[in-house]
Amino acid sequence: MNLCSSIMDCLPGRGDAASPKVNVSCGMLLGRARETNQGTEYVSFTKIPYALPPTGRLRFRKPLPADDWQEVYRAKSKCSRPLQLNKLIGNRVIGQEDCLHLNVYTPDLPITENQTKLPVMVWLYGGEFVMGDASEDMQLPEHIMDNGQVVVVTVNYRSGPLGYLCLESEKAPGNLALWDQNMALHWVKQNIAAFGGDPNNVTLVGEGSGAVCACYHLISPRSAGLLHKLIIMSGSLASLAYHSDREPVDIARQFAKKLGCANIESPDAILQQLQELKQEMYALVLRGLEYGIYFASSFLGSEPISLGPQLAENWPLILGGILLNRSGSKFDASDISTITKIKEFYLGDDAEFNRENKQKLIQMFGDAFTFGGNEMFCKLINSVSAQPIYQYSYEFLGSCQFGELITYPPKNALSKVMLDKIGLKIHSSKEEGVSHGDDHFCFFSSNLPMMGKSFSKGTDGKVSDRMVQLWVNFSKFANPTPNQNDPHLGRLTWDPVKGDKRPYLALSTKFEVREFSADLKCRSGFWIGLIESQQERKKAPLPDS
Repeated sequence: MNLCSSIMDCLPGRGDAASPKVNVSCGMLLGRARETNQGTEYVSFTKIPYALPPTGRLRFRKPLPADDWQEVYRAKSKCSRPLQLNKLIGNRVIGQEDCLHLNVYTPDLPITENQTKLPVMVWLYGGEFVMGDASEDMQLPEHIMDNGQVVVVTVNYRSGPLGYLCLESEKAPGNLALWDQNMALHWVKQNIAAFGGDPNNVTLVGEGSGAVCACYHLISPRSAGLLHKLIIMSGSLASLAYHSDREPVDIARQFAKKLGCANIESPDAILQQLQELKQEMYALVLRGLEYGIYFASSFLGSEPISLGPQLAENWPLILGGILLNRSGSKFDASDISTITKIKEFYLGDDAEFNRENKQKLIQMFGDAFTFGGNEMFCKLINSVSAQPIYQYSYEFLGSCQFGELITYPPKNALSKVMLDKIGLKIHSSKEEGVSHGDDHFCFFSSNLPMMGKSFSKGTDGKVSDRMVQLWVNFSKFANPTPNQNDPHLGRLTWDPVKGDKRPYLALSTKFEVREFSADLKCRSGFWIGLIESQQERKKAPLPDS
């Protein structure tokens, strides 16, 4: 071996340009040199195991670190989807239990040890806690790579019952998806420098249910020191605060009964039976799984809404719209009462749910599952943190829309009423405006033929460039608009929330900062009061049976 080769072997990144290699804690990785649709070069390492396969005796257990490998690991394969019932493709059961992998995308590998490191974005996908994955079908970060100034990590984690089922025991504590994410964050802390990323400048980005998970990491001491900034896109812990289930073991018993388990009284017996089943049995029962997946408190030890004063970290925050569905399987009197209050606020005492009230109903539904929880979470964090909170509203109607793809069956009390009474679909078509998750396409390319491949041309591309620049700026500086002469953003200044001042950035063909109107403030007060009253009711002792 010559001197040059010996020197190269000692550097964080090894191999020629076509065969990039890095050393990580488990061994050597071989990645791929790639190009975006715009011709930007970058390097990817995909399907990297960060934990042991959660199968057999490890099913429903906290993740364990991946084993070392002796040979060079070919990090070129597509990430396996977690086992799930995917409602976007005809309610098909897809994926595998062996799914605890992550992908790393970097503009380039470092040449020297002391080279300036790039900020890191770790992305958590959405999917109502029951579906979603980090595969490149929907999670290829080409638009971010075109910016060229950040390392991106996308993470797979368990979903549905395999990710959230809880027996309230050390062997099956629940919140396994959160434990998976936490282990992936530890992996990033330990290894990301080898890819040119800064382990001391990590931004966690969550979309939808992934945003709720991200909020948990904000307030969990288990993630302290692993993260430094947070971006919440279409999801919020506050909306989930009154959805945490008080009896998660009962849900586990229902699940075990559906799978044919004989003994469903003892948690240990349930766990043993569930661990002995083959994956195919889980695939069968997922089709009939009608009850919701709820967070137990094992990752935190307390209800989320009461944890605001106990923030594990003080992180700068970007906060956008949210959507969280409540399970429709338990449709009790308190739900009817809540819906009545919502109806009276938006439609008046005498108005009925009908097509004449369509626009008010659309606003009502959007507020119920986006605006309300957003406002509660902003109030909660703003009351205990001195760090900046930047609020935004995504209003751009682009060529790629989740509304064209997603047709969820009704799973919550409010959407049941709307659909059953007037046939109003939850996810809007193009004529009804922007739908939940549309901002995803500003950052990621899609390989799904029904969604289109790229969001990088024309007006779509301009909006994408500007959003990516904002997110990258925030990852670098904790300020989305640090410069007054940015080539993408011009003189845009996005100020954070401060006391009663509530600026937010409206993201459309034009990016403009607006102040909360009197109407928005009124709606904000209504939803904060409603969520707080729900939480108080939830704290009340259960009635005697």
